[in-house]
Amino acid sequence: MERDAIIRSLPCARKLGRFLVLDTLDRARAPLPELRKSDDEAMVSCEVRFPIIGNEARISAVLDGIGSFERIDGGDGHWA
Repeated sequence: MERDAIIRSLPCARKLGRFLVLDTLDRARAPLPELRKSDDEAMVSCEVRFPIIGNEARISAVLDGIGSFERIDGGDGHWA
């Protein structure tokens, strides 16, 4: 408790607190960085669709088993 009182009594405590809050807000509001590939081309998000030929239940089970694929809620046959 004494430590908190000492810190609050320092003349710079308010300025430092204000700086930290303003800096945090500026960082939160900043645009996200642009993602780039190793050859310095911009990464583009895309969606791919293709027909399923074969046993749909088996294909769904295989896709569900891939750790980096997530089934989209409420979307049968949709993974991200």
